[in-house]
Amino acid sequence: MEEIVEILKYCTQIENLALWMLRGVFTPLIPIFENLRLRQLSFDPSCFFISYDEDIPIPFNQPMFHHITNLEIINSTPSWTKWKELSSIPHLSHLTLAGVVSKELIGNVLVECKCLKRLVIYSYAGTGASDPVGQLIKGDPRVVALLPRKDPADQWERRARRKFEFL
Repeated sequence: MEEIVEILKYCTQIENLALWMLRGVFTPLIPIFENLRLRQLSFDPSCFFISYDEDIPIPFNQPMFHHITNLEIINSTPSWTKWKELSSIPHLSHLTLAGVVSKELIGNVLVECKCLKRLVIYSYAGTGASDPVGQLIKGDPRVVALLPRKDPADQWERRARRKFEFL
């Protein structure tokens, strides 16, 4: 974590940040993120919020999320209760969920996140036409499901190289 703190201390104009493969608790980074004007963030909330294992809301209403337009959540869970504060991110237009999703989660994200233009679900494995999540995905043009065989690091790098295009 010390290396991340040092980099962020001197690179205050960062707008696009991906924090992957973290080990441990990174809660002390939250105040540093609050001083940045992050627009794109890819991270695993379980490394930042101690209560992640419980079914309580992640505090997306914190200042570190105020400028976020593009958010990628690694290690998502199917509970809407945990993610309901996503609707408090005022400029959230693109959301990627990498992990487990549910019909309730997808449906609520589409309704509650008012600025959302694109919802990408990574690692979704439907069970065919009778699958309610699959029906929901096919029913809304904002939703894209990526197959598990694609490399998420490669996809992120391609997006990061295009400054204004997230998906």
